[in-house]
Amino acid sequence: MPRQKPPFFKRIEAWIGMLGTVTALLVAFLLLTAKVEEIAKFFKHIIPHHRETIVKCSEFDVSAMSFVPYYLMNTIERGGNKSLYWVALGGKNMCKEALKLQVEIIVTNPSIATQGEKVFLRDIPPQKASDSKVYEPLNPKLSFLCDNVKEPIDIQWKITQVGNTTDIIACTRWGSPLNIQVGPNKYVYWNLKTNDGKQIEKDFILASLSAWTLEPKIKSLERIRNLLIGPIPDTDFTEDELYLQWFKHCYSQLFGSSPTQVVIRPNKRPWPPQGDEYLRSPEETIELRQANPVEAALLMGAIRNLNRNITQELRLVLFALPKSDNSQQGQKDFLLGWSCDESDWHAIDMANPNQILFEENEHSATIKLRNRLAADIQILEKLNEKGTYIDERNGIFVLDFTKASVINKIGSLRFRP
Repeated sequence: MPRQKPPFFKRIEAWIGMLGTVTALLVAFLLLTAKVEEIAKFFKHIIPHHRETIVKCSEFDVSAMSFVPYYLMNTIERGGNKSLYWVALGGKNMCKEALKLQVEIIVTNPSIATQGEKVFLRDIPPQKASDSKVYEPLNPKLSFLCDNVKEPIDIQWKITQVGNTTDIIACTRWGSPLNIQVGPNKYVYWNLKTNDGKQIEKDFILASLSAWTLEPKIKSLERIRNLLIGPIPDTDFTEDELYLQWFKHCYSQLFGSSPTQVVIRPNKRPWPPQGDEYLRSPEETIELRQANPVEAALLMGAIRNLNRNITQELRLVLFALPKSDNSQQGQKDFLLGWSCDESDWHAIDMANPNQILFEENEHSATIKLRNRLAADIQILEKLNEKGTYIDERNGIFVLDFTKASVINKIGSLRFRP
């Protein structure tokens, strides 16, 4: 009969067995951990429901401007200011590889607006933790059924992450509905703010006034186009003299005692205003035959663009300068200046063209403008650089219609088809 082991040895053998089992399990766990990516790839291809899972190395959503001025619609489509948009894709890609996103934008109240684009594809490269968020404006090419939109636009959106990388698996996420309020047409909002509450640059708002001068394809302007071209002599005039004659003719036809006279009403408020400002379109100015000095200057800018065969080299600039008599704080003298060589400037005062003859107006306004330009040489330097010049401390606002529209990608006013 074999000799039995003492109970003490049996307990030692059991402990050794248990230790071996634990060691084997630990080794197996470490091996599995080392191969986790290969195992994940394996299950990704054989288990369909894993396609609804996403590794949280990225996070994107869609935002919208809460308020958009109607007159800036064409400017937004041209990308005139990165802070202005209809909707935008934002987020960060912390994955190892590029991320492919498909964004679908749906306007849910088509009785207000229709859209030309609904689906947008974006490739987002991998980023570092220190990188700023990706910010991609999306243009749904909205068309409104009226110029004054009273109800907000309702927008639904979803993002699909396309699973084409090692650490991203396809996933679709619906977002919360967005609402955009659209301001009435031809209202300028001088205190317009971005979505995060920051003030849009005043230089851009000033530049946006050039929208009133662009593409004036308007019947009422076409009716007076031949009058405004006028009997310009084709003699040996210098370019400067030719523009002087052209301005004199426009002045007499628009503001003199003619059937097309536009009555200028003075602007008695500080300019620019603190809030919003309605500006008549060139068409309204001609049809109603009345305007304030700013509207009259914008009308001249539109007519200049109608007559490019004569005014191709003409530089037209609105100078809003503090009144010389300091009678009312914030009120301005509105001088419409022009030059063909940036050294010989002329001007007319847009506040009172109905009361005085062209020669008298041009003489006094030109002296005033040349004195201002001689005293502040930065005005022309900034105009060449930005198309605008603002000195809020001294109440000076200057707008070069053509240069500002080009630099800031300003689009024309939009009207219903």
